[in-house]
Amino acid sequence: MEKETCGGARSKTVPVAEHGPMDDENRRIILHPSARKDPKMLLLQEVLLNWVNAQLQEEEIKVRSISGDFYDGLVLQHLIEKLGAVELHAGGITFCSTTQQRKLAVILEHIEQLLGSKSTKWSVSLIHEGNELATMHLLVALTQKFDLELHLPLGVSVQAIHISTENEVERRTEIWEELTPKE
Repeated sequence: MEKETCGGARSKTVPVAEHGPMDDENRRIILHPSARKDPKMLLLQEVLLNWVNAQLQEEEIKVRSISGDFYDGLVLQHLIEKLGAVELHAGGITFCSTTQQRKLAVILEHIEQLLGSKSTKWSVSLIHEGNELATMHLLVALTQKFDLELHLPLGVSVQAIHISTENEVERRTEIWEELTPKE
């Protein structure tokens, strides 16, 4: 695999483990492969993508993927600028991973200020790596704050895998992750 580095040169990169890097506590939660076929989750993804596209229609931004379109912060920046009626000075399009993460940190900090709380359900590293669970948790929180008229599917819980490492031993546990409340 080749990847453009910040200096514009090309370098070989080693793919990250299938579940991405661990957090500070050596843990990670990812979607179980079967969850990607869950009708309720697919409906929630569709509702969230349609909502984002409706919000950003005037800017002619079209989002197609939960895992692939939010990682660099650009869509989130436009979304928050519209919803929060603010202008974020987080920079424009960038191809450098480090710069994308710095930009994403500024945007997520502003989102957490608007939401009035910090969440453990998403982080810069999770959003940047395209973690679907983290991105959906973030989008659900934004809809609940800024669009109470939006009818999210109720009771969406998906099967997920909690991965943790201790003493270099990886442990996987299947769990159910709630994305939307039952009522």
